[in-house]
Amino acid sequence: MSDQFPNRKRIRLKEYDYSTPGYYFITINTKDDILPLSNVENGKIKLSEAGIIVDNVWKELPGHYANCEMDEYEIMPDHFHVIIKIIKG
Repeated sequence: MSDQFPNRKRIRLKEYDYSTPGYYFITINTKDDILPLSNVENGKIKLSEAGIIVDNVWKELPGHYANCEMDEYEIMPDHFHVIIKIIKG
């Protein structure tokens, strides 16, 4: 299974506990632009069908994880930026 994923540089801090309360900036990329999440029309982002799904799932996450608060996010054509706040659970 691990052969299917590219060998990526690890940017996580080895000694840091990522379940610690705080704000986390996350970027999620689509694979090879196969399914665009949005496009730009008249200078504004318009979500595709896949982008609408991402938007809905993002908004539903607090209902599944009581220790998370969703902050700012932006759905781009080939990636998704989010800021998530982990709170004491």
